[in-house]
Amino acid sequence: MQRVLDLFGESGTLDELGLGTLRDALSDALFPGVTSIQTRLRYVFFIPWIYRMLESRRIPADRAAEQARQMEVRLMEPLAELDEWGVIGTSARHKLRRLPSSVYWSCLRRWGIFRHEGGSQSWYHSRFAQLREAAVHVDRADDPGVTWHGQANWHQRLPDTPEGFPDSADFVLRETEAKFLQGRIEETCAGTLLARLVSSPKQELAEHFWEEPDAVGAGGGVAEVVEIARQFSLQVEGMRLVYNYMLAQKRRDLFGDAEDWVGSYSDACTDWAHRLSNETEQFDPETLWALVAARGAPANNQQRVFVETWTTRVDRIGPEEMSEDELIQSKISDRERRLKGRHRARLENPNRLLDWSGASDVGRMDFNWFRVRTLLDELCGSLS
Repeated sequence: MQRVLDLFGESGTLDELGLGTLRDALSDALFPGVTSIQTRLRYVFFIPWIYRMLESRRIPADRAAEQARQMEVRLMEPLAELDEWGVIGTSARHKLRRLPSSVYWSCLRRWGIFRHEGGSQSWYHSRFAQLREAAVHVDRADDPGVTWHGQANWHQRLPDTPEGFPDSADFVLRETEAKFLQGRIEETCAGTLLARLVSSPKQELAEHFWEEPDAVGAGGGVAEVVEIARQFSLQVEGMRLVYNYMLAQKRRDLFGDAEDWVGSYSDACTDWAHRLSNETEQFDPETLWALVAARGAPANNQQRVFVETWTTRVDRIGPEEMSEDELIQSKISDRERRLKGRHRARLENPNRLLDWSGASDVGRMDFNWFRVRTLLDELCGSLS
């Protein structure tokens, strides 16, 4: 029972109602390059340092991926010995399928640390030798005496690889590294909330980013994105609560073991309805559709219909009636069945309902704010 109550305050990492692409588009608009599975900030340096070492060894393209993998696995050893949080791959080691480099590639590219805009990690590996040679100054054979300046693979001001790396690696972010990252984010993410927060980082941060003074006082486009995300997050919280309320009701009716859950979700829906009723402005889905479309991630038709049906119904009958509304319950059931199929849908398959832990994908979307808070905490600690 306590677990259900605790989870009311958590942001869901699942995507039970198929809204993940909208969440991700808003996350990228707010905090470019940050993902939910990133941990410690110094990985942003570990990965380029590994690749620069491999480039200096003139590794051929067909061996680049494997050599990089070996180096990343080797890096796990000294990090694991630190007995600190955030080490990626300590259990799986050489069997790890998603390496730190793939986890952090998005921010390396987005923050301009990896200099080939749009270049994926596999693209880099396949052209490893070619890009390495192009990054150095060479005399053109067809025009002797003329030096050709190729594009560097990694930012020219990237701090030097520490002596003894990777065997002596640690998570302590040095001041020079923190300043480098601060400059990169301010330059490449200008006009976002992330850049605004990074410019004056602090360690004491609000539970929700829309409560941060820098967010509240942001002007122009930043304030607009923050408000759209805040309003959408509140709407989605209600959708998730009603979905879990329906699961609790069905579990009780079929198996007789979820009466407490039904009561807890009923109370949570009432609390949500009260908070939504206190909103001074109604949420307009058109602002969200315009934002995600402008970012190249337009909502699909089923997402639009589902969200607009929900918001229209809220306006028509009031938020306090949503949890028991037959139309909304039908739409949520249809949505789950379309996304998962009858066999995997909890509202359709009693066996899947038995697997339900009492809380699935509850809470407000936080758009990776939890990870951003960690990033800012580390950054601020190093700069001060």
